[in-house]
Amino acid sequence: MDTLTQKYSSQSQNEYADFPNKVHKSKPVTFSWSIKKTYGNTPKSRVGASLTVLGNDIYLFGGQSGDRLNELKCLKYDSLHWDTVAFTKDMEAPEPRDGHITLPYKNYLVVYGGAGGFNDVLHTRTCSSLIYLLDTQSLNWKIIKPIGRLPDPRRNHGAAIIGCTIMIYGGIGNDNKTLSDLNGVNLDSMQWFTPKFSKDTVRPGPRHSFSMCSVFHPAMLKINNNEIFNLPAIYDEDYTRKNSGLYIFGGMNGERKVLNDLYIIQTVKKHSKSDKNLLKISKIEGSGKAPIARYGHSMGICGKYIVIIGGRNDDLYPKQGQSNVNEIGSFNITNSHWETVDIVGILPISCWGIACVSLGTKLLCFGGMNLNSFATNELWALETNQELAEGFELKKKDPPIRIVIRRATKFVSFS
Repeated sequence: MDTLTQKYSSQSQNEYADFPNKVHKSKPVTFSWSIKKTYGNTPKSRVGASLTVLGNDIYLFGGQSGDRLNELKCLKYDSLHWDTVAFTKDMEAPEPRDGHITLPYKNYLVVYGGAGGFNDVLHTRTCSSLIYLLDTQSLNWKIIKPIGRLPDPRRNHGAAIIGCTIMIYGGIGNDNKTLSDLNGVNLDSMQWFTPKFSKDTVRPGPRHSFSMCSVFHPAMLKINNNEIFNLPAIYDEDYTRKNSGLYIFGGMNGERKVLNDLYIIQTVKKHSKSDKNLLKISKIEGSGKAPIARYGHSMGICGKYIVIIGGRNDDLYPKQGQSNVNEIGSFNITNSHWETVDIVGILPISCWGIACVSLGTKLLCFGGMNLNSFATNELWALETNQELAEGFELKKKDPPIRIVIRRATKFVSFS
């Protein structure tokens, strides 16, 4: 910078005399970690579970902790009290699983996919192709069977919901192959559909263990009776038509390459009848330095930041003796810039397979593991609001207590 300044400012009447002022200087954003002290029937630590917000309740479902689980825990966020959700023995309740997705819809939890028992014939984990709905008021599970072509069973896939539409991408199939298809299901009409794409779509290709989230104006996320092709236009200075959509980051492709690319799925603006019900996928070339490539990570939208935490990259092992990714990624949707993040607070151990969910400017996180142990069974909060985060100081003197669960079988990578 000093060399460039001297070069250009030395020229008389130079239009670049104020060059330093024209260069975008990115100030690091400050995020803070803290532990939320919880009470009640605290769940044990696990990997590959899901966290879902419905109103003031946060639901933890499934995961793996020695054995695969199908228990459901509910955290009342106002009191931070955990309860085990007891439902009658129901033949339609999901079997134990991990690598699934759980999404909120009206007063329902929607569970799709995931890995269950081991198939001795196929020598792989059996994946589920069913959609389960839990009515959180009656606590009854129900298997729904939308009409249309049923997608292949899968695990370690990505999914996001907007309105009454769930979009599902990629994952690993029953044949252990990495998938690259995008499927949709309309929960109002109970129908599967395969979307059509615009000619300029850039496909992300086969991948699994990536992250996917909805980025729309918060008011749009509260509307359940609109499908993806007919959404109300609710925008502001942060959430615009240009940056609203479903985001996909990272993962591992079919050649076992770990990725750090970012894509957005959007509806095509209708200029003619032929544009009706079209989707477009674009690769985002943001400014700044993209995060380290990873898979098995988690992602959520917190205010104007898409926040990426955790993950695994085995290329890191020769240097650090671990495969977990410490770095937190932060993509600013307002200027398409990858921010540099300063972290303060009490630091959790870095791991993969973390269950996380967005709550305003916070990212709530539970569980995960690295090559040494499972994470704690505490609820962690990552605050992205700058005014709230900057009041913290970094604390490294005492690492958090870890719950180590010895395993009879070796935990293998997502594949």
